Amino acid sequence: MNKTDKKTLELALIIALGEFGSRATTGRLQGACQKIVKFVTRELEKLPPLTDEDLKPMAVALDEFGDQTKWDGQNRHLATVASFCLEMLENSQFEYDQKILNNLNKIVDHFDRVKKVPGPSFWAGSVAAEKWKRILEAA
Repeated sequence: MNKTDKKTLELALIIALGEFGSRATTGRLQGACQKIVKFVTRELEKLPPLTDEDLKPMAVALDEFGDQTKWDGQNRHLATVASFCLEMLENSQFEYDQKILNNLNKIVDHFDRVKKVPGPSFWAGSVAAEKWKRILEAA
């Protein structure tokens, strides 16, 4: 898998968070999620179009991530997914628009401030990010 494919995968995971959050929340959280979708879409538009051959290893990586994390088809707390995305971007070899990071931080800060985060949420996001890092390194 080439670097563009890896960057596309990272952006796809972030946009999935934004779309999920836009449907599952209201108010400021919904606004932050909608902004994430907007800024990630801009980043994706800068990348070259994908071919069917590009998609095959990407699908394998996503399947492996689903198998390792058991997140495949399972809803996760928005704080968990935002925490995962932040750590994934922190470990990424790519640079991303700071506005994406700012809005992810807004989500995490909101849940931290209101103290309505299930105990292992941030930890689970961190564990998932480490698994994702190993999957991309092997790809």
